[in-house]
Amino acid sequence: MTAEEMIVSTPGNNNFYVMTRTQPIVLVREIVLSETLLGLQPDEMKTLTATVLPEDADNPAVTWESSDGDVAEVNGRGRVIANGIGTCTITCCATDGSDVAAICSVVVVNNGYTNGHEWVDLGLPSGTLWATCNVGAEKPEDYGDYFAWGETTAKSTYNWNTYKYCGGSSTTMTKYCTSTSTASTLGR
Repeated sequence: MTAEEMIVSTPGNNNFYVMTRTQPIVLVREIVLSETLLGLQPDEMKTLTATVLPEDADNPAVTWESSDGDVAEVNGRGRVIANGIGTCTITCCATDGSDVAAICSVVVVNNGYTNGHEWVDLGLPSGTLWATCNVGAEKPEDYGDYFAWGETTAKSTYNWNTYKYCGGSSTTMTKYCTSTSTASTLGR
């Protein structure tokens, strides 16, 4: 059925036809969720709300579904319960046949501690968490570990011989450098 107004003619009593005017069906065009990214801890709960647009949609009912109930489950009212560490997606779908849906990404982390350090959720779109101290530090005021450019493990000695991406001198860069003449071409 289209969303256009129709006039329907049906047989009535005494060979008269009854003309009725039907109203257009107003389908859901958009669902806006209260959150599109949730950072939760195990056993934490948060309720998502769905705003169905347009407001005069004939059938504003929605369903909720989790992509991984082991990470987080959702009930019929949008209440999300974190079950285990990981990520999943909560999907809210219109039930009027319009195929309109909205999603919320859920990240469940371990009680605000990673590798023994407390973190802060700044609400970054990437879901990246900000540690309260530097990598390798015991306290926020400690310097922590030092890392060479492009390397993921800390070192105690930094020179051309210990740098992973060179052959032992500044003129033999093996990554990040397109010229072998000097290290000053780094990044060109």
